[in-house]
Amino acid sequence: MAGPWSDPVEVLSGAAPPDVPREPQVTCRSSHHALVQWVEPASNGAPVTDYKLEMSTTVEQDFATVFHGLSHAHEVKGLMAATAYFFRIQANNSAGWSPYSGVSATVTPPSSPAGIPLPKFVSTATTMTLSWQEPASHGAEITHYNIDVGDRVLTTGGPELDYTVENLQPDTTYRLRVQAVNSVGVGPFSPVLRAATLRLPPAPPRLECVNVSHNYLKLKWGDGKNPHFVQFTVEMESPRSREFQTVYQGTSHSCKVNRLQELTMYRFRVAATDDAGQGDFSSVEEYTTTIAPPPSLKAPKVTEVQQRSCWAEWGPCKPVGADPVTYQVQLSRSKDPEYRLAYRGADTRVQLTELDPGTEYHVRVCPVRCAAGGDLPGAYSSPTSFNTSAPEVVNHTPRTSIAHVSDYVCIRADRELGISVRGIEAVNRNRKHKNTTCILGKRGRGQETSWAIQKDQLKEYVEKKVESWRRVMEGEMFLDRQLWRELVLKHPLAEMEGFHDDDVHSFTLHVLLRLVTERKPLTDQQWAFIILFAFTVFALIVAAILQQILPVSSR
Repeated sequence: MAGPWSDPVEVLSGAAPPDVPREPQVTCRSSHHALVQWVEPASNGAPVTDYKLEMSTTVEQDFATVFHGLSHAHEVKGLMAATAYFFRIQANNSAGWSPYSGVSATVTPPSSPAGIPLPKFVSTATTMTLSWQEPASHGAEITHYNIDVGDRVLTTGGPELDYTVENLQPDTTYRLRVQAVNSVGVGPFSPVLRAATLRLPPAPPRLECVNVSHNYLKLKWGDGKNPHFVQFTVEMESPRSREFQTVYQGTSHSCKVNRLQELTMYRFRVAATDDAGQGDFSSVEEYTTTIAPPPSLKAPKVTEVQQRSCWAEWGPCKPVGADPVTYQVQLSRSKDPEYRLAYRGADTRVQLTELDPGTEYHVRVCPVRCAAGGDLPGAYSSPTSFNTSAPEVVNHTPRTSIAHVSDYVCIRADRELGISVRGIEAVNRNRKHKNTTCILGKRGRGQETSWAIQKDQLKEYVEKKVESWRRVMEGEMFLDRQLWRELVLKHPLAEMEGFHDDDVHSFTLHVLLRLVTERKPLTDQQWAFIILFAFTVFALIVAAILQQILPVSSR
């Protein structure tokens, strides 16, 4: 059996958060004002201390708190017309927040359009075109716009966002404003726009042609001054379509129209444009291009260069219409700036003759168009330089060299020749001895070698040949075989030494040295005279000695 029950115990449980509130009720009082109301939910043991009302323009996200307090109603202002809004409520007590209530939705009614920002404008001398951004329609489509222009109101034909106000005065300031209109009513005016019309467009300048060529025309207009930066437009009539096309647009007072055809007439006109707009075009002017010269050629190529001639060739010129083309070749020496005509004809390869050996030349060529009105030469090509072959001279011996310096011939030789001669002075340069010329050796206190040779020994050969040698050294004449034989090989030393044509350089030096250093051998009579003279002197000396010795011994 069970025993008796104990005394009863009273237990008080803790409070819980409030129950889920009911959906709030929303009443739209205008397009921008709504009243939201709700009822208190079950508090679950603790009184409700405050409520939180949230609003969003979407159903499930982006809710924001618009009220926080103990009231059971709240007026929401600043809403947009014709816009859906969503509301929910949440209650709070000492135990915590209740779950959110269900979402209540409402749509604000439409209203008149919103205001328009400051319009933009583009003006001319007599018109002004306004443009603006479309404002919010607030639930009713915009039907048209009103434009207030001073003392009159203009209406657009529809919801266009631009309008041109016409019949205005040039260079005048106007006050303009715009408002939108829909089925509900008119919206507020935009801020006042202060805009001015422009001056009348400038008159067209006088057009003239200042330079004419076969492929371009240079046009000029005005006086060259443009302080207001007026824009000029030059148009040319197309030869094919007969329509005017713009060939220049800018602030300059001249332009060059390129890529034209020769002997062709072109028609032009010009107009000026400033802030007031583009003025009228000038009267049409006609100008004709000239005949075209032949195109320039590349530098000619020089081949087969010899002492007295060479060949020059160049590429043919491109044909210019139906006219034939000939060529003009000019030639000049390197030190002579003037060119002389060397050839004229239709060939593209020509032989240049009567040239000087060992000389630098420049050759150039230009095409010549043989037109009906006369010959028209083109530009000369860049010159080609070449050197004619020098005359054949002796095999060069590196041990010796001959060069003409001032008015005397200098002969240099190295030590292997065993000659210390440094130079030969010309006959007339010796001022110390009238009848001698000197060949100097090394300079110093004791000259190593010094000779004095009678001038007449050299006069017959040197005076006649030095001038020829000078001309050879300076390039005034050339040492060919015939001249070399005349100057050198006819000398008797050539046969004595056994030199021949291939030894021009070494033999010439040898001859000059032999002429001034040669000492003739003594003959037998000379040797007998020297021996007899020496024997006599020796006998006289011995006799003098004996005369002094004998008296001493006799005493």
